Amino acid sequence: MRPRPTDLRASGVFLSGPSAGPPQAGERPLGAGAKRLGGDIPAPGRPKLGSAPWGQERSDWGATFQWDEKIPRMRFILAAALLIALTPSAFALDVPTGKVVLSITGEITHRNADDGAHFDMAMLEKLPQRSFTTKTPWYPEPRKFTGVLLRDLLAAVGSQGNVVRAVALNDYRVDIPVDDATRHDVLVAYWLDDKPMPVRDKGPLAIMYPFDAQPALRTAIHYSRAAWQLKLLELR
Repeated sequence: MRPRPTDLRASGVFLSGPSAGPPQAGERPLGAGAKRLGGDIPAPGRPKLGSAPWGQERSDWGATFQWDEKIPRMRFILAAALLIALTPSAFALDVPTGKVVLSITGEITHRNADDGAHFDMAMLEKLPQRSFTTKTPWYPEPRKFTGVLLRDLLAAVGSQGNVVRAVALNDYRVDIPVDDATRHDVLVAYWLDDKPMPVRDKGPLAIMYPFDAQPALRTAIHYSRAAWQLKLLELR
């Protein structure tokens, strides 16, 4: 007695029509990617959502059960794209072509030199720009400061530290918690009243807090963190 068609499906033998028999010349077992009745026949396993179970007789079963080769291919493409996006080259900083005005060293992941990340003025001006006007103890009138937010600058170099040590041209040093940059709009300013800041007027860079917008920052400790003539940030 010949086995039933359902038995042949379970055993992996290729079905040739209403009456089943052994594979003909050139035909392949199920799971080898054979085509029959206009559709791809999958390897034995769970049927696709919405299709009939394997044991259920259907005249169009060959066209119903199709192996979707796009799924594993898409998974590979997405995995490759993620790997490329996470390579260090994806975060490469430009190399300064002008005079370096700020260096960032210490615990950072994105560098453009062996000793850290170096910025000329053009590189700083490419980063998102912010401005605010505030009173300070050093000027009799409110002044407008423009520059890059400290948190954006730290993100650009992949900061891993908890403390930023700011160093000025005159070797003044002060430690600033990274939390300050996260909670407040601390600015690394390069313009004063829409003009470049000369060294004689606390430039070319200065750390500035929004003292007017947040009066709670008007303390001696925060004033001390507003370093003038900034040249170096060291992440610790």
